[in-house]
Amino acid sequence: MKGDGVEKARRASSPIRFGIFEADLASGELRKHGEKIKLQDQPFQVLAALLERPGELVTRDELQQKVWASDTFVDFERGLNKAINRLREALGDSAENPAFIETLPRRGYRFIAQVEASIRSIAVLPLDNLSGDANLEYWADGMSDELINHLAKITGLKVISRTSIMGFKRRREPLPDIARQLSVDALIEGSVMISGQRARIRVQLIHAASDSHLWAESYDCELSDAPRLHVRVAQDIAHHVRSRLIPKGRAPSPGGHLVSATAYEAYLKGRFFWNKRTEADLIKSAEYFKQAVSLESTYSLAYCGLADSYIMMGVFALYPPHDVYPQARIAVERALELDRNLAEPHAALAMIRLQYDWDWTGAEQEFQKAIELNPNYSVVHQWYAYLLAVLGRHEEALAEVQRAREIDPLSLPINAFVGFIHMKSRHCSEAIDACRKAIELDPPNPFGHWMLARAFDACDQFHEALVESENAATVSGGSLPYVAHLGYAHARNGDRAKAEQALSDLMELSGQKYVSPYDFAVIHAAVGNNDEAFKWLEKAYEQRTSRLTELADPGFKALRADPRFQPLRRCIGLP
Repeated sequence: MKGDGVEKARRASSPIRFGIFEADLASGELRKHGEKIKLQDQPFQVLAALLERPGELVTRDELQQKVWASDTFVDFERGLNKAINRLREALGDSAENPAFIETLPRRGYRFIAQVEASIRSIAVLPLDNLSGDANLEYWADGMSDELINHLAKITGLKVISRTSIMGFKRRREPLPDIARQLSVDALIEGSVMISGQRARIRVQLIHAASDSHLWAESYDCELSDAPRLHVRVAQDIAHHVRSRLIPKGRAPSPGGHLVSATAYEAYLKGRFFWNKRTEADLIKSAEYFKQAVSLESTYSLAYCGLADSYIMMGVFALYPPHDVYPQARIAVERALELDRNLAEPHAALAMIRLQYDWDWTGAEQEFQKAIELNPNYSVVHQWYAYLLAVLGRHEEALAEVQRAREIDPLSLPINAFVGFIHMKSRHCSEAIDACRKAIELDPPNPFGHWMLARAFDACDQFHEALVESENAATVSGGSLPYVAHLGYAHARNGDRAKAEQALSDLMELSGQKYVSPYDFAVIHAAVGNNDEAFKWLEKAYEQRTSRLTELADPGFKALRADPRFQPLRRCIGLP
């Protein structure tokens, strides 16, 4: 076996530059001016071992342990000398006048050139709030979001999404361990302290594998100048990251105009509550976004935030679609009037066209535009995958959702969505495996259990689907859509009495709050009440319920032979 040190370096390190060369330890490739140089594996392993400890003596014994297998019986001295000679030949180096590899007679070798780790992927860890006031948490989170959004616009750089990094808030783990979990080359960490009317931000850029500081800076300002400071910090970090990016990525544009401190604060609070995703928090987020645009009528991102709030209310079926999507459209159209070069309003418009208009072509155009403007927008890849699955383009859908997971590897919703897209592709075992792995990330989250229940259902494993449906309903506290799906699971499991009780409970609940007609339709279809199912499907169509895009799912299989089914599909525009 190869030495553990070389293998660890290959797994953990980003490409390392020295002079005109770059060593990619993960792929085992050496490049000169970006062009690959032919180099056998053993000389490359020697190079990797030397690059682990630049400027330090690496003894011949250490090289033997790292590179040569303990059970390999060869002339080690001859093999090492041959590997060093081939390595020097590839680098254009010499033993007499070395520029890269120095020989220390009878002892070993030392890599003497200056090395610099390149950056191809990065994560912004949640900035610590050192203000001593939990009510200022939105300020620290807002600064983290600003950095993520700015870096995400650099072409060629993978930036981990907010969902995955927020799991490390207040967790004290070694930075190299965090980097390995997120599969990134570099990390940004720092803190925010607000005292009176002044703010101090401290940030540092860290090379993950070596845990070495590449750059650090502190910033001070009056709170009234916070919007300008956030932009300055983001631009400074982007500059230092781009200098280490191979190939050099296009710099992000400065974006929209600066706004007042009070409007900016309202926007930060809006995003803070929007990220919580509960009904009460979504209502609160919309209120803050409205406050932001009332203070700054040309604040594009705030209009987009308002649209996002209404869209999430529609996605979660908290209100009738006619009550929220038209308001979302008004907000997003205003955002696009103000700035068409932001990814966020294009993503929001894509969601409206997908979920409410059923305009597949228009939705795809907007998803593609959003991805062009911000390739690191994980949720856009996620929902674009959903659109592709609806259209039956399953291979493309899997590629998009896997890209979303690369950007947001610790997000339960996205990992569960990988399973969902596999389910749409009729990949039973892959769907179940992906959903189980998602649940491991956050067992109390009902979404993962719901997706696993649907995967089991699609694979005709009705008992297992019922168990997971019960889990989803329990951990959600009996909320929608999980309790409705539990009624459906009872029907699929052959328990008509419990399914009809679920319908009765939903009818009673609808007297207190909005319940989607889709929830009634899918249970009636599973029970075999076809006329009732179509009655509720007609209501769902009249309300433009977004989940009508799921008519191809197993729950409606019994309706497909009914002459009323295909006309409904054609009205929605499903293939």
